[in-house]
Amino acid sequence: MSRCPPLGTEQHPFRHAQRKFPVYFPYPRREFNDIGVSLPAGMTVDTTPVPLRNGDENFDYSLVCVVENGTKLHTQRDLVVKKSIFPVAQYTAIKSFFDRVRTGDEEQVVLSAAKK
Repeated sequence: MSRCPPLGTEQHPFRHAQRKFPVYFPYPRREFNDIGVSLPAGMTVDTTPVPLRNGDENFDYSLVCVVENGTKLHTQRDLVVKKSIFPVAQYTAIKSFFDRVRTGDEEQVVLSAAKK
């Protein structure tokens, strides 16, 4: 059995199409990020990522990014691994889930100079 690296420490831990050994996470866990960013004076948000929610009996992922009062960007990201060991037969589903997580994490916020 080979261990998977801690979440978020590798660019793409499930990059291979196939796997020979079960997937092992050291323990079930949750990564929750709640980030607020005050926008610089004269800047506005043009676009934010579309809210995402993916989940099943083994994993949950959500990403929400909103503008508050036109002056603050508020992002919440929640990733939950509900168990530790997954048989090789589940690798395709695990890879697909983490591919969606990576896609969501790579979404961008676009800022522009406020119109005068």
